[in-house]
Amino acid sequence: MQKLQFIFLLLTILCIQHIYAQYNSHQIIVMFKHTHSELKAEFEKNYKVYLSDQTPAVLLSYDMNCWLFTTKEHIDSLKTFRDKVRSDKNIKATQLNYNAAYRSSIPNDSLFNLQWNLRNTAQNGGLLDADISATDAWDITTGGITCNGDTMVIAVIDGGFQLDHEDLNFWKNKNEIPNDGIDNDSNLYIDDYLGWNTLAGSGNINIAVHGTHVAGILGAKGNNQIGIAGVNWNVKIMAIRGTSSPINDSIIIASYGYVLRQRKLYNQSNGSKGAFVVATNSSFGINNANAADHQVWCEMYDSLGFAGILNAAATANQSVDVDISGDMPTTCTSPYMIAVTNTDNNDVLNTSAAFGNVSIDLAAPGTAIYSTIPNNNYNINSGTSMATPHVAGAVSLMLSAGSPAFIDYYKQYPAQTCLFLKSEMLNNVDHLSTLENKCISQGRLNLWGAVSSIKNTADSLLGIEQLQNKKAALHLIKSSPNPATNYLSIVYDINYDSEITAIFSDILGKQYELNLVRSHSGLNQVSLQNEVLTNGMFLLQLKTNHELSNTLKIVINKD
Repeated sequence: MQKLQFIFLLLTILCIQHIYAQYNSHQIIVMFKHTHSELKAEFEKNYKVYLSDQTPAVLLSYDMNCWLFTTKEHIDSLKTFRDKVRSDKNIKATQLNYNAAYRSSIPNDSLFNLQWNLRNTAQNGGLLDADISATDAWDITTGGITCNGDTMVIAVIDGGFQLDHEDLNFWKNKNEIPNDGIDNDSNLYIDDYLGWNTLAGSGNINIAVHGTHVAGILGAKGNNQIGIAGVNWNVKIMAIRGTSSPINDSIIIASYGYVLRQRKLYNQSNGSKGAFVVATNSSFGINNANAADHQVWCEMYDSLGFAGILNAAATANQSVDVDISGDMPTTCTSPYMIAVTNTDNNDVLNTSAAFGNVSIDLAAPGTAIYSTIPNNNYNINSGTSMATPHVAGAVSLMLSAGSPAFIDYYKQYPAQTCLFLKSEMLNNVDHLSTLENKCISQGRLNLWGAVSSIKNTADSLLGIEQLQNKKAALHLIKSSPNPATNYLSIVYDINYDSEITAIFSDILGKQYELNLVRSHSGLNQVSLQNEVLTNGMFLLQLKTNHELSNTLKIVINKD
């Protein structure tokens, strides 16, 4: 009988579906110090007043002399009884009978099986595992807030959104009273309760398919039994209408200006105003454009990065090398912009997606992506517009895996942390032969790799005891002017005194090295006379005897 009860108990435990940390009332597990049978009998005698007369003890392990006891109904606090038992000299360990749950990061959203980009099971003829490993990343975090309680926001600049879509979670400016004609929070924008419509100069956001689809990819509510799951299940989406036809630079810059204002207010008010915007998403651009003609737009990404915002940008939907043909914004050289191209469900670069070994940072799934559309509906769309929100969502998910020390560092050193996040994302891609010489990382986003790098190694890379002792202790911050002519100024941060070498690589991989003056620990600025580099685009890195810095894109134009 006892053996049958034991088997029944094990089957019950294996089938438990309750949330972890709930426990079975009136049950306690006791492990005795020795295997002597009299210890169990003595326990029942000593604690008879607490133990059930109706339910016999169940042997869980003969070799550990471990038993499951049932207590009487009248016990007010099972935890108090447990603590009393722990002081018994004959007991090695005791605990409550907690429930467990099957560990599964596969959400219950009704259409999740259509999202090959997040979990590719070779559905619809795709390549098994040609996905961003989202379900593995969700074992670590599903996003939304930092460990320090900051509600993270991703700003999406697009043509419009269904703000009341049942599967989306849009940000609201709770310091603003809607439709009263007053700038209640003194952020320079009136009635921006639901976001901002830069085209109309108001807080009224129109409905559009494209923006709603993009928003779902990066932030649809996960595991809610409805529709799809986003890369980040719980992130807030800031709605900004900032695109029109044709695209106008001033509108784009003003749209990003709204984002920057909200994050700076958050930084300055310690979270009481503004929004904790950690990333932006732009799925628009100008084909064949020269970044030198859009200097303010490009410089704007630096301003956002200095405040702590990384910016995901879609490259062109045409099969061109943007290093040669040009593109906006993905040939901008700001290190705080992540340029994204599009792969399909076979991990192949889409035949209508641009590339560039100097300008494009990485790829993400963007072909036949299922996501939200207006009227609480869902549909498929393709393009680099669909690839980019995977990256914006990943930035926020990475931050949600950070420790308290990491988030404190991010707030104290926002620009450096943005560079670190971008570096970790690019260093943890899935390298693909189909992307060789097509982008800087030569790989496709791996969400699990990016998130786990922050969860498991960020503290050691940044240093728990002294946060400035980071593995990437050499940070290349800025090169200006960009484009440069006969001289350029390089700004970088280093944690130790060292000789520094600047390495310039052209689009064919040819390298030019210039030795800089010996650097001291801290922030450094060095001016260089350009007598070697000809016109073109280059990757710039700094090198010491210990490490290489992050990479910046620079343009030389002596004309």
